[in-house]
Amino acid sequence: MHPDYQRQGIGNQLLAEMYLTLKNAGIEEFCLDSGYSSAQKIWQKKFGEPDYLLKDYWGDGAHHMIWKINVHKI
Repeated sequence: MHPDYQRQGIGNQLLAEMYLTLKNAGIEEFCLDSGYSSAQKIWQKKFGEPDYLLKDYWGDGAHHMIWKINVHKI
């Protein structure tokens, strides 16, 4: 997302809509993945440690993280 539009709750609104859509479709779990360190920090605050860590996937110290998220626990 463009920096001028960050930190305004737009991402949280998008997540809330996504959860509702998934629940209504009968989907109970999804994976969220991130290779950007700035986004990883946000996801770690929101969802805790990732379920999968692909260490150095993008190069030295540049990890890829994947979270398994249950839509009913949010």
